[in-house]
Amino acid sequence: ILYRGTDKFGNKVYTLSRQFVPHLVIPAVQDMWKALEQNENDLLFINTMPAVNWLMKIGGFSSRRLGWVRFGRPIVIRGTLKAYKKILRIVEEANN
Repeated sequence: ILYRGTDKFGNKVYTLSRQFVPHLVIPAVQDMWKALEQNENDLLFINTMPAVNWLMKIGGFSSRRLGWVRFGRPIVIRGTLKAYKKILRIVEEANN
């Protein structure tokens, strides 16, 4: 879980990778949220996987699995820039 900043409404924004065990990660976060006695309505998960493109996948695989960070990271960045509007649209739709 990585803190990314605060949105224009004052909400803290985090990213969470759940690639390998989504059936464990999301319930664990929800349980911790409850254990901290937080309001369940204040926790929102937004799946941005539909915005992930082939450049992001190739770059991520190269960087993380193969350890080719200098090769893979620029590819991920290019893919992320191409996907930015789609990611933004997904998040905006979740806020409506």
